[in-house]
Amino acid sequence: MARNFAGVLAFACPFLILFSCKSDAKKSGDTAPPEAESPPVVEVITRSMEFIAPDSLPSGWNTFVYKNQSTEPHFILLDKYPEGKDLNDAKREVFPPFDNGMAFIMQGENEQAMEAFGEIPEWYSGVTQTGGTGLVSEGETAVSTVNLEPGYYVMECYVKMGNGQFHSAMGMVKELIVTEERSSTEPPEADIELSISSAEGIVFEGAIRAGEHIISVAFKDQ
Repeated sequence: MARNFAGVLAFACPFLILFSCKSDAKKSGDTAPPEAESPPVVEVITRSMEFIAPDSLPSGWNTFVYKNQSTEPHFILLDKYPEGKDLNDAKREVFPPFDNGMAFIMQGENEQAMEAFGEIPEWYSGVTQTGGTGLVSEGETAVSTVNLEPGYYVMECYVKMGNGQFHSAMGMVKELIVTEERSSTEPPEADIELSISSAEGIVFEGAIRAGEHIISVAFKDQ
């Protein structure tokens, strides 16, 4: 039976550790086969209000290991920008109306907030949110494998502070170039398949047992 949740779920994806047994080459006289290299991971660290991460990645599947070493909860969202637009355009044209709108909301001025949000430029509707991590508490690590097409991306966290200010406005944004070169990473084999849509919410089959899981998440729409 399918279960449907309208709230937000936080998932922990485990590392997959493989152990192998091999004979002693010195005793047997055989040469041990070379060990296969593990696919690289993308390490991202937050110590305060920043992302310490590579500037570029290959396209295809990439495994992000996000270490939140700060004292605040954060997350990673990967936004693919339309051609010709970058983070400087967002800081100049998008961030101010977002900040102004949130300031009005905090004051209870909803009509003025909508007017401020109306100043967000049309090109921003072409930004595609391509995945990332769920909320990560302080001191915790999240592992997510995401399929990325070549292009220009912005890594951001927009957790909202008590004063209504987004973390992105406090510096939690970073440019990321995804190149034409293809990654060697393969997607992990999931034991739970989950879908998200505006009409049905969060849907999966059966019950989820306690313990670690690898969860495949498919977004039907944004």
